[in-house]
Amino acid sequence: MNVRPVIYWVRRFAEFGFYPDLVLDASFLSPQAFVVRRGTPVPDDVLVLFAETVTNRIHRISLITRQERMADLQAEQRSLQDRIALLEQVDPDRVESLAEAERRIEMLYDWATAVGDMLVSRMGSPEIPGGDVPVPALDSVQ
Repeated sequence: MNVRPVIYWVRRFAEFGFYPDLVLDASFLSPQAFVVRRGTPVPDDVLVLFAETVTNRIHRISLITRQERMADLQAEQRSLQDRIALLEQVDPDRVESLAEAERRIEMLYDWATAVGDMLVSRMGSPEIPGGDVPVPALDSVQ
């Protein structure tokens, strides 16, 4: 990660006779990319202006990326709010079906508990009859 400002690098390259190419835009590589070439010295105010241009490009790309991410998050939020609203709508038939399913589950739980109790009480017996515990008729539950 590079933590030094662009002007630092522009001036550092200039110390060794490398100056930014003011015509070639290397931002297709990354927002902070620039090309330097060995050449004739460039005035410091030109170096400062070039560094500010690159820095502004970095900030612009960062801002655009943040705005796109915010738009994505807002769209996701709206979608989730729509789903919540849909789930909060009460369908009376579904409520009744759920209530009936709960009654059946409770009845089956009671039956399974009774069978379990019967098996535990007969564990000492050599023979465990299988057909003497009636299975509840699920259709009879209202």
